Amino acid sequence: MLVQVGAWLEAAQRPAWMGVSGQEPEVKACYSQYNNLETHDGLLYRRWRAPGKGRDLLQLLVPRSLRSQVLELVHGSVGAGHYGNAKTLRRLRGRFYWPGCRRDVELHVHCCDTCTAQKGPTQRSTAPLQQYLVGAPMERVGVNVLGPFPVTKSGNRYVLLAMDYFTKWPEAYAVPDQSESTTAEKLVEEMFTRFGVPAELHSDQGRNFEAKVFKEVCRRLGVEKTRTTPLHPQCDGLVERFNRTLATQLAILTSSHQRDWDRHLSLVLWSYRTAVQESSQCTPAALMFGRELRTPVDLVFGSPPRAGD
Repeated sequence: MLVQVGAWLEAAQRPAWMGVSGQEPEVKACYSQYNNLETHDGLLYRRWRAPGKGRDLLQLLVPRSLRSQVLELVHGSVGAGHYGNAKTLRRLRGRFYWPGCRRDVELHVHCCDTCTAQKGPTQRSTAPLQQYLVGAPMERVGVNVLGPFPVTKSGNRYVLLAMDYFTKWPEAYAVPDQSESTTAEKLVEEMFTRFGVPAELHSDQGRNFEAKVFKEVCRRLGVEKTRTTPLHPQCDGLVERFNRTLATQLAILTSSHQRDWDRHLSLVLWSYRTAVQESSQCTPAALMFGRELRTPVDLVFGSPPRAGD
């Protein structure tokens, strides 16, 4: 199919419909998008503008022989995260295209043995989501503690979570306890010194976040401390949703004895940081740093050309 489409572009002439109407559906799908197809270094690309994007992307047209490999790279490889249909499709469409790729993604995710074994049926929350408007990275950061988990060889039992509301950039630190001193020390040494001090730090009503030591740290750094209310815990829904994502990803990656979960935190974070988010149609990495992080897909297929080059 790609050979035939490449011949059209090489001739710089769209063939007559009568010569294509009897071809397979994929050929006809490419024919209908003829004006969006182009070649770079002998490879075929489709020019495509993703929802919410201000510029066109070039998607590599993938032959049938490589589609299984691409599907595994964007769904089950190191750093891909075994996400569901929507995130997997967005990751694929950021680089690749073939007619019917949505259907193939759905089938691949549905038949993934790892996902089937760990995720089980999905239960959606009926609580209303609260929108909180922010305009820049590190303007508002939500924090929470997840656990307890089985104690690891390193003595860790909890995960301290932090997420930037603007970029959706997550941080997660394995910690032995959820004391106020551990929480404050981790956030200052691991997050604030790397990304800057947030203007506002939002948490639930956990004692560690309301303790004197934690409040004193916020006071000295000039951070406004806010919290959810007992009647409206869903106000911190952004972090709560990431709690569920993190727990699911750790269950997929962790061994049967479940005492090495802290070794896999970085891979879970990597997969989330490089996944296009539905709300922004961008990856957290792109919004935080202004560039994408390199993934195994880039190592296998190289960096894509930019539209207009």
